[in-house]
Amino acid sequence: MAWIELHQTLPTHRKIMKLRRILKIKTPQAVGHVAMLWLWSIDNAPDGDLSKVDVEDIAEACEWSRNAATFVDAMKEAGLIDADMKLHDWDEYTGGLMEKREDRRKKDRERQARYRAKKAAQRAAQKGQGTPPAPPPSHDPPEPPERDRDEDEDDFPASEPTGEAEGAEPETSEASEEPEEAAAETAEE
Repeated sequence: MAWIELHQTLPTHRKIMKLRRILKIKTPQAVGHVAMLWLWSIDNAPDGDLSKVDVEDIAEACEWSRNAATFVDAMKEAGLIDADMKLHDWDEYTGGLMEKREDRRKKDRERQARYRAKKAAQRAAQKGQGTPPAPPPSHDPPEPPERDRDEDEDDFPASEPTGEAEGAEPETSEASEEPEEAAAETAEE
């Protein structure tokens, strides 16, 4: 996740105050428009150069709904965008983010190159031994093993339906309780 430095003094900074006066807006709006520009620029103008960006796109990125040229001119007059359309002191705001991103890209490229070289070596070794390459790993669940059936086992379900409604308690007959009672009486004697 990218970030920029945003100091607690930003709302009272002279450039924000000037932008507020030029555009006739409140301080929270001025801070919001500047913060929106900086956040948008991280991905869309990472070097801080807005010279190839249309003023309408800049205004839209900042959520400015009135005249785009007026907005960009006000940002320039306040000193937030330099005359050459570069964000003023952009490197300070991003805190070296661009250098960190480039370092990460370089490390990712090196890691990818090592991985590809390792895979190529494995393929070459498999070809040299005459063994077929291993299939790619499957993400499908394994098939259950087939069950051996006894010859006496029939194809009917283990329990047959009783005709009772689901969830109903099965009725018990008194005859089924008698052997248990008889066994209990025998054990007492």
